[in-house]
Amino acid sequence: MEWAVIAPLLVNLGALGTVWWQLDAKMEKRLGHMDDRLNAMDAKFDAKFETVNQTLMTLTHDVGELKGQVGAFASLKDQAAGAG
Repeated sequence: MEWAVIAPLLVNLGALGTVWWQLDAKMEKRLGHMDDRLNAMDAKFDAKFETVNQTLMTLTHDVGELKGQVGAFASLKDQAAGAG
């Protein structure tokens, strides 16, 4: 081939490569932003999950205490019924 044909092809190939690298850089930047947002959402979810988990643990403890109090009351009630 003659340089008159090859030269424009090489120039176009170079331009295509430049455009490709620019698009790749933009996509990497967007993916980085998406990754940052997902990490922030994950941290918020973890914080909310921990809050819910602590609340459930507190409720479980409170229910256990209430069951003990109900049992003690029932025992006193039975003792009072037996004595009376």
